[in-house]
Amino acid sequence: MRIVKFALVGASGIIVNEGLLWLLTEVAGLFYLLSSAFAIEASIITNFLLNNAWTFRDRAGNTGLKRRGLKFNLVSVGGLAINMAVLFL
Repeated sequence: MRIVKFALVGASGIIVNEGLLWLLTEVAGLFYLLSSAFAIEASIITNFLLNNAWTFRDRAGNTGLKRRGLKFNLVSVGGLAINMAVLFL
């Protein structure tokens, strides 16, 4: 069941990413690379929080939430850089 939860959280991250990208680019008029950076970061944060609260609730707890969130974000920045490079190309 954990893998299903993990997949659903990942799918929600896609919705957050694409929805925010559209809103920031098309509605707010931001440059698409800047919009993408904000959208990717928002999806990283929401994925971490959802996985912490739902998928890995039995393991995570709230101890060190900020520290674990920062570590997760730092690891995910590599993916952000790859996404930005591909989008630019």
